[in-house]
Amino acid sequence: MRTLVTGANGFVGSHLVDALLSRGHQVTGLVRRTSDLRWLEGLQLNLAYGDVADPASLVKPAQEAEIVFHLAAVTKARRRETFYRVNHRGTMNLLQVCARYNPGMARFVLVSSLAACGPSPGGRSLRETDECSPISDYGRSKLLAEEAAAEFRDRLSVTVIRPPVVYGPRDRDLLIYFRILKKHLRPLLGFRERHLSICHVRDVVQGIVLAGESERSAGQTYFVSGERDCSWNELTRTMAAAMGVRPLKIHLPIFAVRVAAVFGELFASFTRETPVLNRQKAREMSQQCWTCDPGKAGEELGYRPSVSLEEGIRETVEWYRRVGWI
Repeated sequence: MRTLVTGANGFVGSHLVDALLSRGHQVTGLVRRTSDLRWLEGLQLNLAYGDVADPASLVKPAQEAEIVFHLAAVTKARRRETFYRVNHRGTMNLLQVCARYNPGMARFVLVSSLAACGPSPGGRSLRETDECSPISDYGRSKLLAEEAAAEFRDRLSVTVIRPPVVYGPRDRDLLIYFRILKKHLRPLLGFRERHLSICHVRDVVQGIVLAGESERSAGQTYFVSGERDCSWNELTRTMAAAMGVRPLKIHLPIFAVRVAAVFGELFASFTRETPVLNRQKAREMSQQCWTCDPGKAGEELGYRPSVSLEEGIRETVEWYRRVGWI
């Protein structure tokens, strides 16, 4: 099967490339000229240099693909318009190119995010039929990408996958928290339990591959997540145990995090760097529940998460240590 993966050099994208190659796919990875290709070194795949913001650069790789897995996106940006230019209009560009030059492709899989739906109302895990209410520019841009994909369902066989927080080897988002734990500190936001769905990258990749290969997935949207949800307290306790540290638990008032976010944005405006913490991120962090129900993916695709939280965190810690990240 000839497969195109956009964002192939990224955290999830590179793991997806590994999985597809192991299944015998002929993989082309769409990357930019400036992309860091360390996770693709030595792999038997073709590289296509292009950018979702440049439709002309997408024509040749899209023409040759039987399945497109679209993962190219930005999760952090200094300017809010960057989210919409890449995540929304970039997706629209790729859809238009595929519809014009390769309308007979077997599947177009858009990897979206739980952020496109927003936090869980009343602590109930979100299902695919629930109304979406994103609370950040990242989430809103991903929802617009989903809506763009829906507009092409009469011309392309489109499937949407929505992962929650994804972790595992090569991930840099949770790495920040692991480094804080190494300093023997375990900060928790507020004084109430906060729950989340979290998924090891191997399980996310399993869901993405199933979406691309299953005939039943055409025109559908699916949540994927780990074997169970957890609280931030349990997650960070598991992380600390895997690292062999006994950190001091500190409860941070929500207002303090919001104030820190304001100063983080102000500092970033002078350094011209993307802030680790901004007001939108603080708003997302302050929500009580970010959970989703993967039942539909289980019933229709045979999706079965196989990596326990303890196993996944332990593997991630071992990998971070091996490459010198912690």
